[in-house]
Amino acid sequence: MAVDARFLEVLGETLAFVPELRLKKMFGAVGLYSGEVFFAVGEDDVLYLKVDGETEPAFRALGLSPFVLRDSKGVETPTSYWQAPDAVWEDPDDARHWVGLAIEAARRKKAKKPRGR
Repeated sequence: MAVDARFLEVLGETLAFVPELRLKKMFGAVGLYSGEVFFAVGEDDVLYLKVDGETEPAFRALGLSPFVLRDSKGVETPTSYWQAPDAVWEDPDDARHWVGLAIEAARRKKAKKPRGR
């Protein structure tokens, strides 16, 4: 896993429209937040957007795949973050659409989590 400075710069420029965009390095990757909403992961120059039951079919229809975590024993676990379509990098309107889907999916998940004491 790795994230280079140029990729961080491109993410910031491409996603400048995201309200309260915050990039946070974590475990060799980068987490992307809109305020307190964790909506994407960047790793090895690939952007993965949050999906849920409502949005996963759109990603699957484009032949995209999930971000996969590999543990020290080589066991792979797919996540609910799927590779962003190339259109995100090519067209600002498409970027807004796909990133908007990810932010909404992340908000739905956050809304379902029980609140602490």
